[in-house]
Parts: sequence; structure tokens; C-alpha cells
Amino acid sequence: MLLDDGTVWRLAENAFRVTAAEPNLAWFRRNARGYDVTIEDSTERIAAVSLQGPNARKVLEQVCDADMDGLRFFRLTRTAFDGFEGVITRTGYTGDLGYEIWVDNQHALRLWDALMDGGRSFGIAPTGLDALDVCRVEAGFIMNGVDYYSANHCLIDTRKSTPYEAGLGWTVHLDREPFIGQGPLQAEKTRGPRQRFVGLEIDWDEYEDLHARHDLPPEICTAAWRDPVPVYAARGGQVGQATSGAWSPTLKKNLALATVKSAHAEVGQALRIEVTVEFVRHSIKATVCKTPFFDPPRKRATIGGTT
Repeated sequence: MLLDDGTVWRLAENAFRVTAAEPNLAWFRRNARGYDVTIEDSTERIAAVSLQGPNARKVLEQVCDADMDGLRFFRLTRTAFDGFEGVITRTGYTGDLGYEIWVDNQHALRLWDALMDGGRSFGIAPTGLDALDVCRVEAGFIMNGVDYYSANHCLIDTRKSTPYEAGLGWTVHLDREPFIGQGPLQAEKTRGPRQRFVGLEIDWDEYEDLHARHDLPPEICTAAWRDPVPVYAARGGQVGQATSGAWSPTLKKNLALATVKSAHAEVGQALRIEVTVEFVRHSIKATVCKTPFFDPPRKRATIGGTT
């Protein structure tokens, strides 16, 4: 079952960095017995900032000496800024072209100032969690504690998720040396997961009509929402729940992320999602869609057009 979702960087032949939302140090140390490995908690000495958007590459070209044209998607490079060094990874939580910059925390303020100065002509602006949340819904990214729960915190088994149920089956490589959970994951892949993580497009016409019955304009939250709401079969009972959603200002669509029973997870399937208007619960059409909803070619492409 899922404990967390993060990234693993290979910094050198035998040196790796793991980033995660959960404090997993105890788990790594507990499972390191019998291996020739040294584990260090580097949380307190590393600062990171995320630079995302169509002009992210151009901003970095102003402030560092890295070959940004050659940095491929989900790769890293070491670079020098003005008076300090860092690591740039082509990653992010927005689904757009983006990078994350990692430096010793003593250089955090200098990095921030360099980015703000270098990005001024490109309209750079600090953004917070509300903006990030809308972007990650558009990108179809799951969030720990919202779209799934760490198995460490689940009081009942039905709250736990496997990678296949959370849309992370692509991260699992079964044909390798033994690892924790390999047997159950192999069995699940053979029989198929009981539920799946999907994207939903909420029907705007039905949503608008539902409000019009009460002489109201449709109410759209300006931020992403994280309150779980039931999802139903087109004709029948509840088949899952939507756990995140947002009005997409980019796509002009009402979007949601949901976990539904596998029989109802096929792209194009029409479901129903619960909506409350004037304190009364209703349901409107929601169609299963392929994620990411927003997937611009620039996210992966290099200047030369390769990935």
C-alpha cells in the first residue's frame, strides 16, 4: 500500500536524494538493515524553490550557467549561480514547463533574489498554494492526504491505496530483484485493481441549468476544492468519490479528480457527481476523461524538439 509519493534523484553513481511529503526517515532506517547504505536526513540544510510556466527556461538562462536547452524532462543538472552552486531538476507540480532549484539553505535568499531579478522582464510573480492547487488539478496530479492517504495514517484497510489504484502503476517495475510488496502487487496486476484514479469533466450545461432553476447564476469557486463528494453510476448507486476539483481558467472547464470502481473507470463513461444548490443535494453528469487534462508539449520538449 502507498506510504507516500515523491521523487528519487541519482546525484552520483551511489548517491541518491529522496524527496517526499511524509517524514519517511524511520521507514528507510528500519528497512536498511542488512544493506551497505548510509542514510542522512538533509531536510534542514537544503532549500528549494519551484519555477513554473512557459517562460521558466528563459528565466533560468538569465541567472545560471546550465545548458537549459539540453536538460530533458525529469533530469537534473548541476549549475553555478552568481556566487553559489545548486542543482536544477526539470520537475514540478503544475503540469507545465517547470523546474525546481535546490541549494544549500544559506543561499536561499540569494537564489530568490536572482530569480526575481532575472524574471522581471518576463512578468515573474510569487504564487501560493491556491494557484498551485488549480494547476495540479489541471495536470491530474494526486495529493497525499487528499486524493489518497498514507497507509501509515489509515485506521481501516479500505482507506489504503495501492499504486495501481492511485494511478501510479507506471512507477511499479515487477520484473526485478525482490522488493517490499512485490508479491501482492504482482497478484493485483494479474487480477486488476478494485478501483482507479480518474479525471472527470463536470457537465457545464447541467450545472448551469441546476442553478437556473433557483434563479441563480452558476457558482464557481475561485480556488480548488478538497472536500470529498460522492460519484454515482449513470443509473445506480455510488461508485466512488471525487476528492479534488477546480474550475480550469486555462481550459474553461469544470474538472474533478476521483477514485471510482474499476468497472466505471473507462474513458468516456458517463457518471454522476453530487452537487449542492440551495442546501439541496443533486447530481449532474460527469464524464471520465484521460489525464492530464492540460498537457502542453513544452512540458517535455527541448529546444531541438526532442524529449
